[in-house]
Amino acid sequence: MSSDYYSTAIVDAAKGPGMFVTGNTYNAMVLQTSYTFSYTHAFVSDVVAHELSVTPYARQTVTVTVGAWDAGNLRVPIDFTNMSFGSAATGNTFNSVVIFDNAGGSDAARKLRCRLVIPTRSTDSAPIIVNGQNPAFWFTPLPLVP
Repeated sequence: MSSDYYSTAIVDAAKGPGMFVTGNTYNAMVLQTSYTFSYTHAFVSDVVAHELSVTPYARQTVTVTVGAWDAGNLRVPIDFTNMSFGSAATGNTFNSVVIFDNAGGSDAARKLRCRLVIPTRSTDSAPIIVNGQNPAFWFTPLPLVP
């Protein structure tokens, strides 16, 4: 599963305690194929226009686990709980899941963390399930420029 990181997550990773904090609760949403990734997207409100628009789809709660630093490969493993977004009716095609902060009262205040690229699929009344893997992805910090 490939992944992309948003600037809000990269800045938080540089400042500490990190992009993700083990045990914190995050939310996840499914985006249609019309979405084009940009690391400058910062909040859910920046991407919500591309969220699935069919019912009974619903955003899901996700618990993230951050593994131990892999010094040999300069990376950190990130895992998350399985997500089931319901059995959405036909009408949308999707290929990514976005994980974002649960904090903040509105979409304009909820920081984006990362996008997980999944196989392209159309909604067809079958359950939309994204399984957490071990690890789901690796985070490699960017070098800081003085």
